[in-house]
Amino acid sequence: MKKLAIVLLVFTTILTATASIQVEPAVFELFLNDEERITEAIRVTNFSQLPLTISVSAYDWYISESGEFAEARLGSLDSTLQGHLRFNPRQFALLPGQTQIVRVTIDMPSEPPLQRRSVIFFSTEQTSYTGQIQTVIQTVVGATLYVTNRRAKPSFTVHGLDYIWSDSNLVLNVITENTGDIHFRTSITYDIYDLGGQLLYSDAFSNIVILPGQKHTYSLPVKAAIVPGLYKVVGKITNTTTQNVVPFSYEIAVN
Repeated sequence: MKKLAIVLLVFTTILTATASIQVEPAVFELFLNDEERITEAIRVTNFSQLPLTISVSAYDWYISESGEFAEARLGSLDSTLQGHLRFNPRQFALLPGQTQIVRVTIDMPSEPPLQRRSVIFFSTEQTSYTGQIQTVIQTVVGATLYVTNRRAKPSFTVHGLDYIWSDSNLVLNVITENTGDIHFRTSITYDIYDLGGQLLYSDAFSNIVILPGQKHTYSLPVKAAIVPGLYKVVGKITNTTTQNVVPFSYEIAVN
């Protein structure tokens, strides 16, 4: 008698979604004294139609050279909050429409660096089957922590300005560096004038984060036809967290 062996192949598709849970607030910017302890609350709400099991984890984070947010293993960066960060509960179940309060307790280290950062991720998985296709929907939502010692000092330097000009299209490159202890969540405004004082173009960008010790070049388009000549560029960079303002002014010769 021959035996018939049936092999069931299950193909798994993993999708990432962010709509089923909501985290509030999404950003904490805290200023504390040496060894000060504080407890904050994060509200996690299940907006899906299914019961969910939420897991909580913490990571270090940084901004890559391309300007993207990137996480790292907790304790791997100098700015880590490892050993100074606790949260409760670490895992919990949520029915549809239900909200859970997660308590986050932070101790401010006295040793440098004077700003510490972490991201707390709330993650869940939902699995469904369609024939031989298994679909796993992963939801990951984060709350970002900036924890700054009150002894920290802001300092921001504009090193210079250069430009790219081609076919009457001008792009200004403002070269900067965060030389202080505090992150800069920046907005930048800039105006370009001819030497007669006539305003030719004005624009602004906002919500660009530059971490302590990080260099950043703002690439600022001038959406006006520019011919060869002398121009004056006037602008300012504002830290929208501390309201520190760094002005800049340069004359450029476009040719």
